[in-house]
Amino acid sequence: MKKHIYYASGLLAMGLLFSCNSSEKGKSDSNSSSIFSKKDDKKEANEIIAFNNLIVKADNNQSSNIKAFTDNFERLDEYIKSRISNPDGFNTIAPIMVTPPSINNMDRIVYPDGFSKEYKPLIDQMNESFEALKALNKDIDVYKSAEDWKEDNGKKMVEFRDKAMQEIKKNRDASNQIFDKLTPVVEKAEETTLDGSPIKNQFLRSKKLLNEVERTNSLAFETQDISQLKTEFQKKYNEIEKLYNENKGDTIPKEYKNRERSFGSFNDSVNDFLGKMRVVLRELEAGTNLSESALTTLDNSAQDVLRSYNSFVD
Repeated sequence: MKKHIYYASGLLAMGLLFSCNSSEKGKSDSNSSSIFSKKDDKKEANEIIAFNNLIVKADNNQSSNIKAFTDNFERLDEYIKSRISNPDGFNTIAPIMVTPPSINNMDRIVYPDGFSKEYKPLIDQMNESFEALKALNKDIDVYKSAEDWKEDNGKKMVEFRDKAMQEIKKNRDASNQIFDKLTPVVEKAEETTLDGSPIKNQFLRSKKLLNEVERTNSLAFETQDISQLKTEFQKKYNEIEKLYNENKGDTIPKEYKNRERSFGSFNDSVNDFLGKMRVVLRELEAGTNLSESALTTLDNSAQDVLRSYNSFVD
């Protein structure tokens, strides 16, 4: 199903949200580029960040469900092909086509002033495609449970695959469009909320660390030239290690002690990622292609960094 095309970016990062009240709905529907026009800029900025974070949580949940769906689908497809080609062979257990529970839906979303016209159609597309994928998952499960593949030699799986790819593409295209538009707006909002904040340095450095981790992870998967990768990877290691040491040596001010543990967990996850980078560097030193296990553990560690970052800023 080539799930990496739609899932390679993994989870999304949330914006730093300070205490605010984001329950007020916008009264106008002007273009969202005209932000921070109110007297209370920080309140407006927090509304935008809260809006972003709700979508991030929902998107992370949907993308995780899509990954689970594609993994299960591929296993079922292999199972059916194996049973058809060798019906008297060893009978393995068919994979379960159960979708994990969906949380953080966007039913309670509050659009900041002027955002509804631009973002609601895309959010609706995300939700509609996700619901269609869940319905398709049920149809596939019935097809598997009733062993209908014995009647058509698994031909229905081709139709299921095509439908699934269409809905996944709709979902990921809508998500990409949303965050292409929203990310620069959220960055401006973060600049406003961080103005004069005692944890401004910790947040900005942590976000820079996260960005470097994600770039490094992509570098490992996308660079084909081993010699080039070795050079670039070592540079990234040095950059991340420097930022990590600066972050680890920093402290959280008393008024933000509730973030102290999550800040420490974030730093621990970065340190773990550095360890996984050393595994990759050893393989690169040996002049061999990167092993699947090294890439998988690096990717998993990068996802842990992002999750711990989200916990820190949430």
